[in-house]
Amino acid sequence: MTECLHILRSGSDELIPAPDLMTAEECARYLRLDLIEGNSIEKSLAYLRSNKLNPIPYLQIGQRIRYISKDMPNWIDRKQKLDKTGIIPRNE
Repeated sequence: MTECLHILRSGSDELIPAPDLMTAEECARYLRLDLIEGNSIEKSLAYLRSNKLNPIPYLQIGQRIRYISKDMPNWIDRKQKLDKTGIIPRNE
């Protein structure tokens, strides 16, 4: 049986399933990310998080940033549409 990571819901004793989270290195590998102008992985991903039109999905836990793996395919799809058309696609 596989174990599922759970997190404690804020202000409650309830445990809820945690999303599959990736570190910066895992996210960069998943995206096959080329570093932006020689920046580190963290700086390149910070640039993608700061994009106002289509920020990369992430979760901040304390000072650590984790990327939500199940949201990546939708983010990639939206980015491709935005790059082709310049129009922000609606969430589906």
